[in-house]
Amino acid sequence: MKGRSSRGIEGTAAILLDVLLFVAAVALALVIRFGEAIPARDLFEVRRLFPFLLLTRLGTFAGAGIYRRSFLRPRGSDFADLVEAWAAGSVILAAGVFFGRFLETSRLVLIYEAAFSLAFTLFWRGVVFLLGRTLLPPIPAAVLGTDELASRVGTFLLKEGWRYRVDRRIDDIESWDGSTALFLTSSDYDPDRLMERRRNGAVYVIADVPEITLVSAVPYDLGGMVVLSVGEVRGEHHYVWAKRTLDIVLSAAILILSGPLWVLIALAVKLDSPGPIFFRQERTGKGGKPFRILKFRTMRADLRGPDLTEDSDPRITRVGRILRRWSLDELPQVLNVLAGVMSLVGPRPELPRITRTYPAWRRLVLQTPPGLTGLVQVCGRDDLTEEEKGRLDLFYVMNRSFEMDVAILFRTVRAVWKYRGRT
Repeated sequence: MKGRSSRGIEGTAAILLDVLLFVAAVALALVIRFGEAIPARDLFEVRRLFPFLLLTRLGTFAGAGIYRRSFLRPRGSDFADLVEAWAAGSVILAAGVFFGRFLETSRLVLIYEAAFSLAFTLFWRGVVFLLGRTLLPPIPAAVLGTDELASRVGTFLLKEGWRYRVDRRIDDIESWDGSTALFLTSSDYDPDRLMERRRNGAVYVIADVPEITLVSAVPYDLGGMVVLSVGEVRGEHHYVWAKRTLDIVLSAAILILSGPLWVLIALAVKLDSPGPIFFRQERTGKGGKPFRILKFRTMRADLRGPDLTEDSDPRITRVGRILRRWSLDELPQVLNVLAGVMSLVGPRPELPRITRTYPAWRRLVLQTPPGLTGLVQVCGRDDLTEEEKGRLDLFYVMNRSFEMDVAILFRTVRAVWKYRGRT
C-alpha cells in the first residue's frame, strides 16, 4: 500500500506542477506575441480556449501513463513517451482550433504555447531525473528465471535507464518477499500465488510467459523484450464508450488530415501497375462475424498466390513495398474503424479460415473488434511466433483499458518508425 500511496502522491504533485506550467506557457506565449499590452479581445479568446487546452494536455499525458510513473525515479524512455504525448496533444489542439474555431486570434499563440509547454515539462522532469540519479540509490529487484535471462534483464535495466538494479535471482515465488520489485522470466509459476504474496513490490512479466493472460498489465519495451507491468492499470467503467469516441475522433481526424496523401497514393498505385486502387478481403470481426477489410493494393492484380504474403513475395509492386515499409497500405482501414467493424486498437483481423481453427482459449479474442494496431504490432510483429501473437492478442482482450489503448497508439508510431516487421 505504501508503494501505491507514494505513487499517487507523486502523480498528484506532477499534475499540479504541470497545470501551473501550462498556465505559464500560455501567459508567456501571449506576452511574446503581443507584448505587455495584450488586446482584450485576444485575451478573451485565449481564456475561452484554455479549458480545452488544459484538458487536452492533461488527458494525453494521463493517457500515455505519465502520471502513473515515478518522476523521482524515471526511466529514460519516460521522456520519449512524454514527447509523444505532447505531440498528440498538440495535434488534437490544432484540430480543435481548426475545426471547432476555438481561437479567433493569432495562431502564433498556439505555436508558442506548444513550444513552451514541452520545454517546461521536460525541464522540470529532467532536473528531477538528474537529481534522482545522483541522490537516490537504485531500487533492488529480483529475477525469477534462468541465469542467462536474469543477466540480460540486468544489462538492459542499466542500459535503458530503468530505476531498478538486479541484486539476486530466485528459482520460485516462495523465495520472493513481495516487497521488492520482481521480474519474471520463467513460465513455471503460480499467478494466484504471485498476487497473493505481492505487497507493494512492482511486478514485471517478460511476455513469453503463457500465464500473462490472467493479470492486468501495461506493456513496455526493454531491449527488445516485451515487459508487462502487472496490476498497473485496471479497467474503466465507461471503457467501451470512451474507446468508440476515441475511434471516431481520431479516425475522422486522420481521414481529413491525410486526404492529400490518399490522392498521391491512389495515383502511385494506379500508375505503378494495372488493377484497382484498393484491396478488399474478408476477415473475421467481433463475435466471429465476417467483414471486408480495406487496404491500398500493394500487389499485382494479375498474379494469384497465397493469401498470406512475405516481404520477398514477387507479387509486391514497387509502390507496394514503400507502402508496406511505412504501413501506409493500412490507411484505408480508418473507414473500417468509422464503420464500427474495426477499432484503432485491438487483436489482429485474421482470415476466416484461420479463426475457424482457433482453439477454445484463442477464440476469446473475438469478444472485441479487431484493431488497426495492437500489442502484436508494437511488440515484435514478425519476430513473434504464432503462439506468442495469440497470447498477446488474448492478453489485450483480457486486460483492455482506455489507458492501454492510448499507450499502444503512441508505441505504434515508434514501431512503424523502427520498422519491426509486418503482419
